[in-house]
Amino acid sequence: MIHPHVLRTCLSQQHLVEYQVRQTARGADISAVTSASDAVDTNALAARIEDALRNLGLPAPTVTIATVDSVDRQASGKRKRFVPYN
Repeated sequence: MIHPHVLRTCLSQQHLVEYQVRQTARGADISAVTSASDAVDTNALAARIEDALRNLGLPAPTVTIATVDSVDRQASGKRKRFVPYN
């Protein structure tokens, strides 16, 4: 399991309205909501996160980032920002 802080550090440097990280066996799949005025280079961000994971010892990490309109909420109404790999 990857500690959320590793991902949060990279993601917080961007102008994201919201995001959700789903950890995978090789890295993470990330859904990101951006504001209309702030474009995010998702390829560069994915590469930065992959570098961080590689530095932690994960060989050949894979990170995908999809720009979405919204992030799903749980039944409680809260957003689950990090979904661990099972």
